[in-house]
Amino acid sequence: MFRDELKPESSIAELLDVLSNANEYDELPVRHNEDQLNSELAKKLPVEVNQYTYDSAHTKANLLLQAHFGHGQVGLPSTDYNTDTKSVLDQAIRILQAMLDVSADEGWLVTSLRIMQMVQMVIQGLWCHDNNLLTLPHMMPYHLACLRPWKGHGAKKKGYPDIKSPIETLPQLMAVCDGRFEALNAMLGEEMDRAHLEQIYQTISKLPQISVKLSIEGWWEGGTGEQEKRPIHSPLP
Repeated sequence: MFRDELKPESSIAELLDVLSNANEYDELPVRHNEDQLNSELAKKLPVEVNQYTYDSAHTKANLLLQAHFGHGQVGLPSTDYNTDTKSVLDQAIRILQAMLDVSADEGWLVTSLRIMQMVQMVIQGLWCHDNNLLTLPHMMPYHLACLRPWKGHGAKKKGYPDIKSPIETLPQLMAVCDGRFEALNAMLGEEMDRAHLEQIYQTISKLPQISVKLSIEGWWEGGTGEQEKRPIHSPLP
């Protein structure tokens, strides 16, 4: 089945369709009047589904996966949908692994990488294009604008310029906090309770700090005529 539906460069939307059409979701319940609930739910989600299939178990699986990727921002219409979401997620990783086996066997690199992204999306409950700061516990999209370094704590010594605009990546946040809980508290203390802040801080503290050095080896203008390796001085984003 997957060999017929996957392509050398399948998009995330196409992979979502393949995933939700898997036989494992044939028995996902679509209860009385849930076709109407599915129709309303679809209006809140970014990837369109066939409007004539709201009574399909596979369309419902697609909608539940999209809602899961919304990081809790898309409300489900009933508690039954929460139970159904758990059922869909319980099988999603295994199905994606089977899709990856087929894609890798065909030598489709782009599709294989996107399936790996889908696995991350299922585990993290985020779309692949979402800000990686949202992987932190309790972090919601409306918190991101609060992530501005407090006065006097730039990140120059970590290889970043002084950050005046909102912090956009995990490495930037790690550099600004740099072992200081008070730096995180100054940014988010009015938005979160202390227990949640401490969980975020502990998560940041456990992340590895990676230093990458780049160099290019070759013949350089004005050089000795021999191959030389020269470092590239450019901080990573």
